[in-house]
Amino acid sequence: MNFRLTLALVTFLLVIACLFAFLKNRGPVSKADGPANAVLTPAPKDVTTITLTEEDAPRLAFAKTGEKWALTQPLKASVNSWEVDSIAGTLKGLTYKEKYQPEATGRRSLEETGLAKPRYAISFADSSAKQYKLLFGKRTASGAIMARLDGDTKNTIYVLSDNPLDKLDKDVNEFRAKELFEITTDQATELTIKSHNQKVLLAKSSTTPGKWLVQQPINSRANATAVEELLREFKGLKAESFTIIGRNEPATGLAAPVLTLSLGIPETSGNEGAKPAATTPAAAKLIISTVQFGNYTDLSKKNMYAAVGNGGSGDDVVLISAETFDKLNKQLKDLRDPVIIPTPVADATAVEFGGSSDNSGGIHLAKQAGEWQMTSASLKSPLPGEAAEVTKILEAMRDLRANKFMDAAGDLKTIGIDPPMKTIRLTIPGQSEQETLLLGKPQTAEPVTPVMRQGEPTVYLVQTPDLAKLAATLLDLRRRAVANFKPSDMLSISIQGPDAKAPVILVKEANAKGGNQWKYSTGGKSWDVEEEKISKLRGDLDPLTAQKWLRDTSRELNKEAPGNITLTLEITGTTPTGTQPVVAGPSPPQKVLIVFHKLPDGSYQAYTDAGAAAPQWVFQPTAELVEHLTKVDYRPAAATQPATAPATGTTPDTLP
Repeated sequence: MNFRLTLALVTFLLVIACLFAFLKNRGPVSKADGPANAVLTPAPKDVTTITLTEEDAPRLAFAKTGEKWALTQPLKASVNSWEVDSIAGTLKGLTYKEKYQPEATGRRSLEETGLAKPRYAISFADSSAKQYKLLFGKRTASGAIMARLDGDTKNTIYVLSDNPLDKLDKDVNEFRAKELFEITTDQATELTIKSHNQKVLLAKSSTTPGKWLVQQPINSRANATAVEELLREFKGLKAESFTIIGRNEPATGLAAPVLTLSLGIPETSGNEGAKPAATTPAAAKLIISTVQFGNYTDLSKKNMYAAVGNGGSGDDVVLISAETFDKLNKQLKDLRDPVIIPTPVADATAVEFGGSSDNSGGIHLAKQAGEWQMTSASLKSPLPGEAAEVTKILEAMRDLRANKFMDAAGDLKTIGIDPPMKTIRLTIPGQSEQETLLLGKPQTAEPVTPVMRQGEPTVYLVQTPDLAKLAATLLDLRRRAVANFKPSDMLSISIQGPDAKAPVILVKEANAKGGNQWKYSTGGKSWDVEEEKISKLRGDLDPLTAQKWLRDTSRELNKEAPGNITLTLEITGTTPTGTQPVVAGPSPPQKVLIVFHKLPDGSYQAYTDAGAAAPQWVFQPTAELVEHLTKVDYRPAAATQPATAPATGTTPDTLP
């Protein structure tokens, strides 16, 4: 028994070894091209054309260019390429459930299967130009379609696994792409908008990226944002539905379109399937994509007839929403740049305000080491400018927008621009010439003022209140800091006057810890002062700041008026910042006088003699400083505080 088992195992192993040797030595097995039940062997290469024929007449035809399919019959139009690709894939990989040779009679005959005189046929070609034609007959009881290959001498009948007719035998509009253009609008260099009363030609600047120019009917700057919005709308054009009505039918209104838009894109931009229809002045070929709008389709005015095409006027009539038409129907005024100064105004390093073109008697601001300096014929010496105020004016200039445009203004004298009522000049780094605005006479019929940007022929009508923000005076532009007293340099502060909370004499004295302590001093005695109170007052003076400047001279003030408050500061020999040059070496303490003059309405005006060389302009003090002078009591909380200095002479037992 064991012998028989051993013999069987040896025999089995010999068979396995022989089979392995045979397979190893015979080489690779040739593989059939496609499945065993393939209709087409070998399978076609990439399909490039497909035609559906009904009753021997072409009904639908598609052609492929690159990766894109297009409809060529019964009209030329874009299609959903993915859908036609699916049909092409079905044709390449056709398989059958059953095949047989036709019989002379009976249910398997050409006559009975419907293949003697087939109603439908699909012709297609592959990338090698090989032609195929599939003829279709009846369906089987299970619903499968029967077909045969044209040119097959045996007339073999195939019961197909998949029916390509199901995907092809549809209304032509079901294949059409609702996206009307496949274009790259960021490569566009020309855009033409034509209506019954106007033609506007826009061209992209060849020197400034993203900049568009109006070339017809005038030469001017275009509103880049408005143009980009228009291009996005053009690129996203979609058909609401399709129609079989021809463009020449009177109902469409396309014989004389109400609006035509044509987009020109250089042929090298990679947009396929379009014909070059125009050339630029430099003879560069352009692909022209066009859409034309005609009549409303019905009384609801929801959709409009439109013709779309590449090159020429286009014969492909579609229905596009009236809402889309409204977004595309732009007039010249909608596409012009309303910005008066298109350059980086915020970078200006100099600003000049004048009453005429020569700026005589005006104000000049120049930026030096990050600080604005102001000069004028009425000033004896330069004064520091208020940076925040200059920034406000520059921002107002940056934001100036035109309400209307005047391209043929006629006599500029009549609108106050020749010569101008006011002139503003800006010096901007990187520009060889100054930016100059010429401001005319405000109009009375509506609140606008004519403005010209030197170098441009257009007169811009700007809202007069917006121009009022550019009105600049010395009082507006002078730096608000009257003088800068460093708290560490203050030796004493005296506040005197009937409206002061109390006559105050504050003195900085050394304390036992080697530091300083502010004291309320009078009659040879001193009392500690709350640090919080004195800190706020010293903060008001670092710097001494005007709420606003009121006049450029203090001569009108009654310095001896009974309601005045006099603030006297004793400071170290260092001159307050922003007034006079610091003198090297030790110098005696200086006294600075600040007079606050009370007006009948209870408000105050002030001036200071800080820096004798500076004009003693009158200013409105800040509310905080007035409060600290008139409402804060700097006296100690109790008169029983121990004295820190010996009495000299007669001193009161209580505080004043």
